[in-house]
Amino acid sequence: MDLYQSQNLGKKIKRSKRHSGGIIVYIKKQIYPGIEYLKDGSQSPNRMWLKLNKTFFGTGTHIYLCAVYIPPLNSTHTADDLLNLEAEIANYSKYGDIALIGDFNARTGEQADYIENENNSSQFLQDMLPQDYDLDSPIKRNNLDILNQQGNNLLNMCLSSRLRILNGRYLGDSLGYHTYFSKNGCSTVDYAILSKDLLPSVEYFCTSDLNFFYRTMYRSHLN
Repeated sequence: MDLYQSQNLGKKIKRSKRHSGGIIVYIKKQIYPGIEYLKDGSQSPNRMWLKLNKTFFGTGTHIYLCAVYIPPLNSTHTADDLLNLEAEIANYSKYGDIALIGDFNARTGEQADYIENENNSSQFLQDMLPQDYDLDSPIKRNNLDILNQQGNNLLNMCLSSRLRILNGRYLGDSLGYHTYFSKNGCSTVDYAILSKDLLPSVEYFCTSDLNFFYRTMYRSHLN
């Protein structure tokens, strides 16, 4: 681990003497100077925001990266987490592009995360849009999983924030492989999600792999 710096956000449990759970991000030392930890980026211990400096990385805009954990739908905090995440995205979108990565506990199937048939709308409707309005571009997304309510909520957030899911769209993960494995089954609940304008810069995307024995015997999330 000498090649990495770490940034962690612990979760304090009531009546506990120490933090438990939370989020940790490992950053290669050679790029660490170009990354700023935004301590006040979120009030939730389930999200950590980092700013990737555009000058250091040679990008057109600053990129605001959020490491995310969204609790399961039956948790009392799920709705607030998604709504608050969307508010944070709206704030940082004013200053640059957005990247999200983590466990969303959402199964999105192959439902669209873009506005379908927008380019086929009538000329009358298109004339009513602002001149600088950017029509959505449909890019098919594959997924080996099904859709659930949490996935529908995530897709709605993508639509409203003009974000796109990388899973199932690029060489390396063209089928949208499962990311969570347990003895009870497997699912796709971990995602990398980017601002629509960043998609042209993506050439390859994949999730890590685990050997069959580990996947069969233990619960595991891929990243």
